[in-house]
Amino acid sequence: MPEDFEAPPMGGENIPFKELEQEKPPVPELVKKEMPSMAEKKIKRLKLIMIGSIVSMFFMIVILVALLLKPEPEAPPPPAPSPSPSPSPTVKVVDKSLTERIEASEKQIDGLDFAETDLAFPVLDFNINFDKDNY
Repeated sequence: MPEDFEAPPMGGENIPFKELEQEKPPVPELVKKEMPSMAEKKIKRLKLIMIGSIVSMFFMIVILVALLLKPEPEAPPPPAPSPSPSPSPTVKVVDKSLTERIEASEKQIDGLDFAETDLAFPVLDFNINFDKDNY
């Protein structure tokens, strides 16, 4: 071993502290030219916002005009008269005996009492047989 070689101390007490700069990857010149600055980014962003707002306002105006200029719906045609089931005579000739019978039956119906007189349960046969012989 050569005599002028000295190993650095193991504890690191005698090594001077040197701050290292943060490493940055090299950027080629073409990429530097393509990278926009912050001002260019803001201008581009403002342009996009303006174009978007103009386009959206255009669509809203088109929709409003379409709604306001919508044509009135046409009135539906009047309904056709319903056909009568049988022709009605112009002069009503009804037999007098027929009208008397109708009036008599109406008086008879008006005189009937439909009230329930027996409100009891019906009589049920609880003698249930399941034999086949009884059928």
